[in-house]
Amino acid sequence: MVSIIARLKKLESLTIKGRFPVRKSENHYWDVTNVEFPSLKILILESVKMNEWEASDESFPVLEKLYLLFCFYFKEIPPSFADIPTLQQITLHNCNDFLVDSAMNVKREIEENTGCDSFQLHILHNP
Repeated sequence: MVSIIARLKKLESLTIKGRFPVRKSENHYWDVTNVEFPSLKILILESVKMNEWEASDESFPVLEKLYLLFCFYFKEIPPSFADIPTLQQITLHNCNDFLVDSAMNVKREIEENTGCDSFQLHILHNP
């Protein structure tokens, strides 16, 4: 299905929503290392059923904003996101500590690689 969506060459915003939490014994894996979303600027993943996610910096070459909402089972943001030159913002809302640490590592890498501290990382939790 992802490769079909990637054929939409002018797609600038994509929201993927899951419906049910994953069981810890299952391994839900999303690999887009060989898939390119050439115009995608905004990616929103909400309540998705994935533990692992693989991507290259070529998967999302013009991505500007990444939103991860209620992604309780993700282990990390692919480290290659630090190599996306257009990435300006990551927002996490109700995500686990592993994902928070991963986002902070991506932010640190971007700041070290570019010498710029304008990258925005938003970490939100329900009160």
